[in-house]
Amino acid sequence: MDYKQYIRENFPQGAFLPEERIDAFLSYAKDSAVQELERLAEAIQRQPWLAQWYHPRDDIQFQIDHMLRITGSQAITLTHEQGMWEKSRQMLLLEAPGTGSDDTVRGTLYEGWILAQADQMLRSANHTMTALPNIMEKMGKPINGLSAAPDNLYWAKDHFVILDAKCPRTPHVSPPDAYVAQLHFYEAALRDLMKKNYPEWADAPIHKVLAQGNILNGRVTFLDIPTVPGMSNALWNNAQVLFQHVIQNQTLWPMPPQPVFDVQKVPEVESLTQQLLEIRDRKNDLDVQESALKERLQACLGNDPEQWPKLPKAIGGAMRPNWPRTADDKLLNALRENGISIPEKTVYDVDGMALALGERATPFIRDRIVDVSTAVKALEIAGVPRSEFQTPTITLLDKRPAKPKPALDAPLAGCEPLAGCEPAPVQARARP
Repeated sequence: MDYKQYIRENFPQGAFLPEERIDAFLSYAKDSAVQELERLAEAIQRQPWLAQWYHPRDDIQFQIDHMLRITGSQAITLTHEQGMWEKSRQMLLLEAPGTGSDDTVRGTLYEGWILAQADQMLRSANHTMTALPNIMEKMGKPINGLSAAPDNLYWAKDHFVILDAKCPRTPHVSPPDAYVAQLHFYEAALRDLMKKNYPEWADAPIHKVLAQGNILNGRVTFLDIPTVPGMSNALWNNAQVLFQHVIQNQTLWPMPPQPVFDVQKVPEVESLTQQLLEIRDRKNDLDVQESALKERLQACLGNDPEQWPKLPKAIGGAMRPNWPRTADDKLLNALRENGISIPEKTVYDVDGMALALGERATPFIRDRIVDVSTAVKALEIAGVPRSEFQTPTITLLDKRPAKPKPALDAPLAGCEPLAGCEPAPVQARARP
């Protein structure tokens, strides 16, 4: 493919972007595509079964489309002025295309498998689930520089279900902001399409769901994306405004003004920060000493709490055992050695069950609580600064150079070994 011609013929920016800027972008894009293909090949070599799910794509064209258009995966940039400025840099090819990562490789390779598993799970549990490939195809066609195609779309009795596949290293318990914005962008695109082509369905409810592939246990779980009031419309409007600005003015979105802090308070801020870091150092030292003392105490006491001594009142303390609550190898081996089958407790994918059951899940609702994250996003979309309704706490990050760690065999001050308290092997009790 002649990528320069592709840009000139398929994007409004092609009419005014300088030749040298396009050339520089394509040079970066080609290098990035080579790196991505190498990562994919290495991953398939390690796990050959993934080859059946991998559908090769033109990665350079993919990068062009995502830089020059506004897509769902970039919707988070439309939530604030800084993000819109950053996206406008991409649309004018002033930003080099990003290189891939392990996360993008996993997403590319596992997406087909995740979607196939999710489709089977949903349709076997809910026979009213109907895929809508024709609507998906229409959503996938770029309109005025906007491209919004979710991974899957269903109709379930009386509502739409937008499904997007993700393959994080660890499945998310709550949806990241970027995914919330992405699926709201898809929702806006779907409503826009419905209004223009199927007005009778324009106001139908839309459920937004992530299908997360867990590569460690080979399963797919579902995570519901709560609806943020006003977000879909705001994202869709911002996308159109940004596109028109870039195309008509051929310039960046205005850089938002940076807030100015009172310079007279800076010395006090620096002093307080330094004091907090010094306190953290002392706390860390005490934590190390506490851990060492606990290990020595454990060695003295042994593993049987029934044999632990009762401390006199003058000591001012008492000992209570804290038993592990997770299964480790010692527990599992003990079960096997004693001929006991391993007891298991079923952990349900609650969001997946609610999605599959639909209205049938209503009798099982135990309570309703405020979704704080969604409430905050709704107020911010409405233009209310978060500082007007919440007060943040401060998390102090330590950016100082790492200190050398003390030698493991060096005793801490006041923690010299006591005679008779060396770790001893645990004696197994005879079973009655």
